[in-house]
Amino acid sequence: MTPNASEWLIFFGCVIAFVASPLRDTTDSFLTLHSAFSLARGSWGDISLVAPDAISNPSVIILPDGRAVSGYPIGPALLFAPIAYIADRVFPTGVEWFLRNNSLFTHKVVASIIGSLTIAIFYKAMLLRFDRRTAITLALILAFATSIWSTTTRGLWTHGPLVMWLCVALYFTLGRQTAAAAALAGAAAALAFVMRPTGSIAMIAIGSVFMWRGLRSLSWYVVGSGIGLLSWAAMQIAVFGQLLPGYYNPTIMLGATPAVTEALAGNLVSPSRGLFVFSPVLLFAAPGIVLAVRSSADRPMGYAILFALVVQWVVISFNPGWWAGYSFGPRLMTDVLPFLVLAIGYWLACPSPRTGWQSVLTRRVAFPVLCTLSVAIHAQGAFLNESRKWMDEPWNPEQLWSWRDPQVFVFAHRFRSHAVLDPN
Repeated sequence: MTPNASEWLIFFGCVIAFVASPLRDTTDSFLTLHSAFSLARGSWGDISLVAPDAISNPSVIILPDGRAVSGYPIGPALLFAPIAYIADRVFPTGVEWFLRNNSLFTHKVVASIIGSLTIAIFYKAMLLRFDRRTAITLALILAFATSIWSTTTRGLWTHGPLVMWLCVALYFTLGRQTAAAAALAGAAAALAFVMRPTGSIAMIAIGSVFMWRGLRSLSWYVVGSGIGLLSWAAMQIAVFGQLLPGYYNPTIMLGATPAVTEALAGNLVSPSRGLFVFSPVLLFAAPGIVLAVRSSADRPMGYAILFALVVQWVVISFNPGWWAGYSFGPRLMTDVLPFLVLAIGYWLACPSPRTGWQSVLTRRVAFPVLCTLSVAIHAQGAFLNESRKWMDEPWNPEQLWSWRDPQVFVFAHRFRSHAVLDPN
C-alpha cells in the first residue's frame, strides 16, 4: 500500500479541509485520548492515573478493582496508544497540558488525520476496480458528501476508526486474490469490529466475498480475523475483566423499542436523521448494487454491500435511541458509507448510451446536482454551531419529523437567529 503522489495530495488536501472546518465535537469521544495515554503508560485504561479530574465524566465506569475506565470501546484508544507513547516522550509538557485541558482542537486534528487516511486508502482501493477519474470522484463523495466530513472528523467518534479499517479491508478484498490478501482483509475487518461492535456487520459482509471465492480464501480470511479477535478478547479481559464489556452487550444496540417502524423509516428519510435526506447522492448506490449483482465479476461484492446496508439499517433501528443522540444527521449509518459509495462506482463505471434524454438527465444533471446538495448539507455540520444547537433543550423526538425546522436545513435556523428585524 505504498502511497503515490495523487494519494499524498488527497491525504493532505483532506487534512487541510477537515482541520480548517471549525466545528468540534465531544460527547462519546471525550475520553478516547485519555484512555490512549493510560494504555501507553501501562495503566491499562485507568483514566484516574493520567487525568484524575476526568473521572467525573458520566461515561466513566468504576471497575470492582477500583480502576476508572471509559465505558466506550477500547479500540480507538488502542489505535492511538503508540502515538501517545511517542508524544509522551517527545513532548511531555504538551501532553500534560492536554491531559489537564482535554483540548477539543486536539481531538479534531487527530480525527481529521484519521479521516484523511480513510479517504486516501479508499481512493487507493477504488483504483483497483475503477479508472482514476471515477476513483477520485468516489473519494471526494465519501470525504465531503457524507458524515465523514460533518461527524467523524469533528471528534474522535468510534465511527471514524471503524470506517478506516473497513476501507483497508476493502483494499485487500478488491486487490489480488492471494492468501496474504485474504488474511490481511480478515485482520482489518476484525479491527473494524474492535473499534465499534457494529463493525461485525462489515466483517461478515466482507467474509461472504471470500466465502464466494472458495474454502481456501475463506480459511485465510478467518485466520486473519481470528488473530484480530483473539487479541481484542485478551485486551478486553485485561482492561475490563470480562470478555464482553457493557458496550458490546447486544442488548445495548438491540433494545426493545415500540418505535421500530418509525426508526426504520427515520434512518432513511427523516428530515433530521435520514441517510438519503442528508446524502441524496447515495441514492445512486441502488442502481450500482443492481448492476453489481447482475455482473458475474462483481456479484459477491454486490451481495455484500446489500447485506451490510440492510443489516446495519435494521440493527440500528432496534436501538431505542435510533436518532443517535446529540449529533448531526445519520450518524449511526456512517459505518456502511464505504460500501454505499463503492456501489455508486459500479453505476458510474457502467457504460451508458451517450444519447437519450434519460441518460443525459441522470448523469449530467441529477448526479452532479445531488452531489452538490449533499456537500452543502454536510458543510453545515462542519461549519455551523447551529447544527448541534438544534438539539438543545427543550427537545423532543417529534422534531425528527418536522419540516418546519429540520436539522438538514439548519442554515435557515442560523439565518433566522441572525436576522435583523426592521423597526418600522
